[in-house]
Amino acid sequence: MKTVCSLVGLMMLGTGTACSLFSGQRVVELHVPELPTSWQGFAGHIELLVEVNGVVDGTSEPGSTLRVSVPASGPSVFRIRPRIRDRGVYLLPAGGVSHGDEQEIHASWADGPLASILLKVARAEYPLERVNITRLREEILDRAGPYAWSIRIPQVVSAIVHERMRVFDLAPQSGVAVQVTGPAGEAGSLSWVRADPLLTDVLVPDRDDRRELTIPTGTHQFVAIDGSSVIVLQLHDDGTPVLISR
Repeated sequence: MKTVCSLVGLMMLGTGTACSLFSGQRVVELHVPELPTSWQGFAGHIELLVEVNGVVDGTSEPGSTLRVSVPASGPSVFRIRPRIRDRGVYLLPAGGVSHGDEQEIHASWADGPLASILLKVARAEYPLERVNITRLREEILDRAGPYAWSIRIPQVVSAIVHERMRVFDLAPQSGVAVQVTGPAGEAGSLSWVRADPLLTDVLVPDRDDRRELTIPTGTHQFVAIDGSSVIVLQLHDDGTPVLISR
């Protein structure tokens, strides 16, 4: 198994120092979650990429357990990134965090936003040892719950790095109710599921191929329930939806 350097350790040293300067490595068991029920229709098209501290460390199967080498001290961040093989499209990831002494890490879809926030904080050269990771995780789960991917993640990262974080920064964005007609062709008449693993509702079209959904402004991905196509929906600030089929 290859060894992965800790991003946080590199930043605390302030140089591109080699792994040999760390106090050692340890091995943890990383438990990979099963796929969300809404993705089962195209499960055979999904591969899971395993990231350790922002570096790809191989692939895995849903529900498997891996032995992963991490720095002996300090936090380590794990992400499980689902990719639709034949389209090269990534869905939103699962995540997990080691605080430095755990022997087992149970990655979960609910901790995907937390892991993504922490990786961005580390890349901004702010030491993760100074982040109250346990409290941050609790607040994300309590305040955003299944809508955690609607948190304004760049705003949260900036608040942590500049040490002006407030729990109100973790509130999810408000959604806008829209009606969307599917693209021309077979994908337009199929049910869709979200690339967001925390929202597992199936968007079933009516007789006019329209779907009703509530989403915040920004870019959202959906997948035809059989995985045959990926639909990108851009919702503008004025509530206008723009649809792209891939």
